[in-house]
Amino acid sequence: MAAWAMFFGDLDVLLCPVASTTAFPLMRGVPKHARTVQVRGRPLPSANDYFWLGLASGAGLPATTVPLAIAEGLPVGGQMIGPYGHDDRCITVAGLLEQLHHRFLPPPL
Repeated sequence: MAAWAMFFGDLDVLLCPVASTTAFPLMRGVPKHARTVQVRGRPLPSANDYFWLGLASGAGLPATTVPLAIAEGLPVGGQMIGPYGHDDRCITVAGLLEQLHHRFLPPPL
């Protein structure tokens, strides 16, 4: 927690990926341990992306997911991670980014 507090001493938020890929189609009927996603043409366990989800959660930091782009017809997300206790900062910056850069568009079904 002390290292994160020092990190955010000069920064408002940290923008990082939500996952290593775009959103991917639902994998109905595939057990969680057997799910894979294509990363640079290689099938990798979808559970590898838990790292990005856990970066903020493991440290008890607030995070807000934001849409950044559309690639291959699917959304690409980022996350705003902020200092402990500053959930409002993440939400505010995410709102500004959505207004100025890219609004969420639901993917096709």
